[in-house]
Amino acid sequence: MLRKKVCKRCNTINFADAKFCRNCGNSLIISKEIRDELNNIENDDFSLATPIGGPIWTFQLLFSNWAKKQEKRYLKYINKFTSLKTLLYAIILAKSTYKEFVFDKKNNNLALSYINLYILNFLIGYIFSLGFSLNLLLIALLLSLTEAAIIFAKIIVLKFLTHTLVKVSFPNDLFLRLISITCAPLFLSFIPYSWEILKIYIFFTQAVGIRDITNCTTLKSFFISLCLSIVDIIIWGTLSPYIHSIKF
Repeated sequence: MLRKKVCKRCNTINFADAKFCRNCGNSLIISKEIRDELNNIENDDFSLATPIGGPIWTFQLLFSNWAKKQEKRYLKYINKFTSLKTLLYAIILAKSTYKEFVFDKKNNNLALSYINLYILNFLIGYIFSLGFSLNLLLIALLLSLTEAAIIFAKIIVLKFLTHTLVKVSFPNDLFLRLISITCAPLFLSFIPYSWEILKIYIFFTQAVGIRDITNCTTLKSFFISLCLSIVDIIIWGTLSPYIHSIKF
């Protein structure tokens, strides 16, 4: 079983059984000799669950099995909030969650909804921590917009690093879906004193998501995630002090 097919024309990664590139339509049919050669290539240090993406750590399987048990117990409630279920599964790094969400173009609107939910969480948290005066409300709004800027900056940087280091190209909207789902821990930002822990945890969810989707090595996925975290630190460290110093 091939783990992926990469289009020679546009360098887009495709499913193993794809006959045509999903980005440019180029034929992906290869000869039997080349297919046999590719089948002998070892796939890093992972085992694949599906032809594309899908490298799984042991603890992901443990979390996934636990989540399945809970899902059966609370099925009637979970079915009413499927989008919330996706966020919760992303937080616990359950296997296939990132792939199922990211590779479905229909989830673009849901990805934007997740980002808006994160921003709303930020805004509520800042309001309660800063106060309810007009001056402080405006500061809270600007800080929330800063977090939004960080998320979209991550999308741009992720696209560049994926193309540069992993040598594959994805549609732009795929990176929107990937960042929106790997930032799932931000959904818990309303919890008091959780901010620093969540930022560290996002580093791991980003790494797992990047590895699952691009099928790159663990080292590359963690390096890319580290770069995204640095983008977060730079933007927040630059704008946050300035925003706090503004006098309206």
